Amino acid sequence: MPEEQDMQSAPQEAGAEEGRGGVKTAIAVVVVIIIVAAVLVYARGGFGGADTDRQEQTAEEQPARFGEAEFGEAQFGDGDTGGNAAEGEVPSGTVIDGGQGFEVDAPEGQTKEFTITGHSFAFSDPNLRVKKGDTVKLTFTSTDGFHDWTVDAFDARTERVNTGDSSVVVFTADKAGEFPFYCSVGSHRQLGMEGKLIVEE
Repeated sequence: MPEEQDMQSAPQEAGAEEGRGGVKTAIAVVVVIIIVAAVLVYARGGFGGADTDRQEQTAEEQPARFGEAEFGEAQFGDGDTGGNAAEGEVPSGTVIDGGQGFEVDAPEGQTKEFTITGHSFAFSDPNLRVKKGDTVKLTFTSTDGFHDWTVDAFDARTERVNTGDSSVVVFTADKAGEFPFYCSVGSHRQLGMEGKLIVEE
């Protein structure tokens, strides 16, 4: 009797062993597939590998963003302060040295300087008027909250500043018309923090 039981259990154990071997093989295959897929995704930049390098190269190729230029690093070119400044020139709308010690280099009578304050949710002067070709130097100070001053038509904006802080932007009003300016922080524009830059011929 015991011999018969041993003979019956032997095939069952062999079958169970074969089943465990099959499960191990299946797990090994799944692990290999996951590793191959991860290598392919990484090679295509899905995990930030190669794509990160491309982003860094793109960032190096891009011109300086607002607020990145330091006073003395570059000067305006030969009267070309428009939106497409050549390499080494400060593009229109670049914040210059936070306004400290910066003198606008423009013909007499063609420089317009404004000092504007912003609070939640309005500017101290909602209408600014200049002539076409004027160089505009605008000093913006926040008297309440976190704000900036932006006019898309001339690619010009100040830095975003907190209560009591100031920022300066310099640009050339090189086209006539009426152009909206606003605070680009959150929904401040929708809440009424906007105005109009009027450029006359």
